[in-house]
Amino acid sequence: MVPRFATGVLAIMNEYPLISVVIPTYNRVKFLPKAIDSILKQDYPNIEIIIVDDGSSDGTAELIANGNYGTQVKYFYQENRGVAASRNLGIEKATGKWIAFLDSDDSYVPGKLMAQAKYFHEHPECEIVFTRYKNFLTDDKLKNLEQTQNELEREVWEQYYLASAIVKGEAFEKCGGFMNEFGIGEDTELLFRMQTIGICLNHCLKEDYYNRCIHGENTILRYNTKDVFVLYRENDAPYDFVFENLRRIVGERYAQRQSLISVIIPARNASKYIRDAILSVKGQSIGENVEIIVVDDGSTDDTAAIASAAGCQVIQIPPSGAPAARNIGLEHATGDFIMFHDADDLLEKNALAFLYNELYKYPELQAIFSMRINFISPDIMPEERQKIFRKAPLHTNKQQPYELFGAGLFGALAGCALMRRALFDQIGNFDENFQAGDAILWQLHLKEQNIKTAKLPIITCFRRIHSSNFSITHKNLAYKYYAAIIRQHLKLKKAS
Repeated sequence: MVPRFATGVLAIMNEYPLISVVIPTYNRVKFLPKAIDSILKQDYPNIEIIIVDDGSSDGTAELIANGNYGTQVKYFYQENRGVAASRNLGIEKATGKWIAFLDSDDSYVPGKLMAQAKYFHEHPECEIVFTRYKNFLTDDKLKNLEQTQNELEREVWEQYYLASAIVKGEAFEKCGGFMNEFGIGEDTELLFRMQTIGICLNHCLKEDYYNRCIHGENTILRYNTKDVFVLYRENDAPYDFVFENLRRIVGERYAQRQSLISVIIPARNASKYIRDAILSVKGQSIGENVEIIVVDDGSTDDTAAIASAAGCQVIQIPPSGAPAARNIGLEHATGDFIMFHDADDLLEKNALAFLYNELYKYPELQAIFSMRINFISPDIMPEERQKIFRKAPLHTNKQQPYELFGAGLFGALAGCALMRRALFDQIGNFDENFQAGDAILWQLHLKEQNIKTAKLPIITCFRRIHSSNFSITHKNLAYKYYAAIIRQHLKLKKAS
């Protein structure tokens, strides 16, 4: 039978590079046959299946021996060492040019490998390609969740889920394998490293080619069984375990190598929220080697007094706008690294530690960018909530005392970037002619000059949504500035 994509690009290539599918497994004998069968039913003609048995005692070895799978399935046994070590062994034993992964309780959708192979051939610069994935429940005892089984089954996600990916072998040569010390979150940590060395993680097929099984024996549920939907909906609970493991592994190395970080907070009439914003900086897990500079942009309330009482350096200027306040903050900053933070937002407790760690590990990087997610300020009145959010989806996070709004996105600057101080000598400061979008314009200049940067797919900033947001109170003015930025950028691009 000729594969359905045998015409076009693949036919011209006249080859199908070997794909090695690595399946780590531990006491999953009741799920494993379905996983294997979903690979064997793929229409891609050149596949090997690497099964790494991580010390199972449930008859996994007998299943493979008696399964009549032939030479296409290769079985390797090791004493129990964890999923990271199992995946590493699978990569070591793989002979394919491309490496795919499949968790032993999940399954592929037909056509997955062929679609990703086609994408690789059409995008030769791509080193890793994901697919969207779909969660589904199999365990009756999980069906009493607030989110019903059908609702969970309908959710299709496009996120950094390594098990859905195919990775070119040379990517592992660049960044190494999984960290065996990680009992959980090893895949997320690997993606962090890929991102920081310049491997693009933005290649993802729009089809849901991966079925992710949610059941009572999921590894992640050993840590939290109370709210499965929120756990997977936010995809941030696993980061807490990654943070915990990284702190354990890194230990006291932060204290031995830290340089001063300057956090600059422009503020105008921010007395309502600025104390919480400052406390989110002071509570960072990285330690005390952080200076906080609040630039009071002509406030008529108690902003300056609150910031001073919180131990911040306070600089008061006439009303000049956020870009001017940022520039003034840069003039007074003494740190080697700079972060900007909005006076109404909150930093995730590990934000500075992880952004700083990447810049420390990779001195060629000039800036590291991360993600933000919106949250609804608890003081918003019901009528304001209805006006702002209408029918937009709201969801809670048990680890935060507020409602989250929307999905995590890479932020432009505030709370989502850590930069080397010297970068501003190269790029310049913020354009004070733009009262909105100045951070986006600065980033465009950064991109135009091909400065080495990277992205971390983690949420570091919680952006407060309230009735006084500039984008809400000055919506038309903001659009005007954004339009001007686009025109200016296109003009410069055309000229070059």
